[in-house]
This record gives sequence, structure tokens and C-alpha cells, in this order.
Amino acid sequence: IRECQRVRERSSKLKEQIESQKSTIRHLEQENGRLSLNASRRSEEIHLLERALEQAKGEINSLQEELQSLESEKQDSIQQLEGSEIARRTSQEENERLMKELCEIKEEKESLS
Repeated sequence: IRECQRVRERSSKLKEQIESQKSTIRHLEQENGRLSLNASRRSEEIHLLERALEQAKGEINSLQEELQSLESEKQDSIQQLEGSEIARRTSQEENERLMKELCEIKEEKESLS
């Protein structure tokens, strides 16, 4: 009888342990599901961030090329402006020289008359 009682107690304890282990397994499976879902989300986020980074790099390269083009245009404009300024000054100096010469000729003409 004692042996039967001991076997029943042992059997009852084993059943409790089995139920406890089953509960732990269910809990771990649920946690695994949550972790898998989080890992999947993070993987998707990383993928989206990598894609956004590549797009940003492309835009940066495009903007750098545009900036270089604008800098080149700016330098061309500056050179044209400098050339125009030199031509304007030269023209103004020539105009002043011709006006002075014209005045001298008028004075000579008046003095001869």
C-alpha cells in the first residue's frame, strides 16, 4: 500500500512537472513568436533604412554634380563680367581720349580762325 501511495505521489508530482513544463513551453513559444515578429520588423526597418541611405547618397551625388556645374557657370559668368568690365573701361578711356582730342581740335580750329 505504501508503495502504491508512493507511486501515486510520484506520478502526481511528475504530472505537475509535466504541466509546468508544458506551461513553460507555451510561454517560451509565445515569447519566441514575439521575438520573431520584432526581429522581422527590425529587419524590414533596416532594409528600408538601407534603401533610404542609398537614395540619399544618390541625391547627394546628383547635388554635388549640380553644384560643380553651377560653380563652373559662376566662374564663366565672372570671367565674362570681368571681360565686359575691361571692355567697358577700355571703351570709356577711348571715348575720353577722343573727346579730349576733339576738344583740342576745336581749340586749334578756333585759334586758327
